[in-house]
Amino acid sequence: MQYQKEEVRNRILCAAYGEFLKYGFYRASMLQISSKARVPIGNLYRYFKSKEALFEAIVGTAYEETANAGRRIFEEWLKKGGAASDGDTSIELMGAIADELARLSASYRDGITLLIEKSSGSPYAGFVNKTADAVYRMLIEGIMSDFAGEDQEFVRIVARSVTEGIIAIITKCAPEEQAAQFKRLLVFYFGNMQGRLYLKETVQK
Repeated sequence: MQYQKEEVRNRILCAAYGEFLKYGFYRASMLQISSKARVPIGNLYRYFKSKEALFEAIVGTAYEETANAGRRIFEEWLKKGGAASDGDTSIELMGAIADELARLSASYRDGITLLIEKSSGSPYAGFVNKTADAVYRMLIEGIMSDFAGEDQEFVRIVARSVTEGIIAIITKCAPEEQAAQFKRLLVFYFGNMQGRLYLKETVQK
């Protein structure tokens, strides 16, 4: 009996993922999900009391793990000197962060894709903006702390660009390529930060 319930639940989740991916949360239909899952609509609501609950069942863990990964990355960054006074981030550290991002994508890519592209109208709407804000806080409290005064808007631009780059890699690159692409992205933005800080001073003059 328990096996049967799990099988029905998995059918619902599979059908719901396809519906959300095609139509997004806002336009997705519980009636269509019940039809595709071959589960009567009343029975569907016994498993998931609302469309929001069904969407949460698919993306909730991905959302939580994304936040947890962000905290781990920031702690590792600080522990290994990401906010060092010389303004440089080591290639080794950026490789470790890239590996963490690749692991996150490998485990939760489907959920993250829905959060990025299909969450409008749901409690998870604004995921990209929230992620960019988290990246901004990491930068302003870490490697780009020298910009915490009058140049905070510049840090926001960098945070948004890095976030969009990470999103593009997750949604468009093959899984086996992602770690290398994440590392290239991080080195591009954060390699030789001392030179970039010098550029800031030069531009201001």
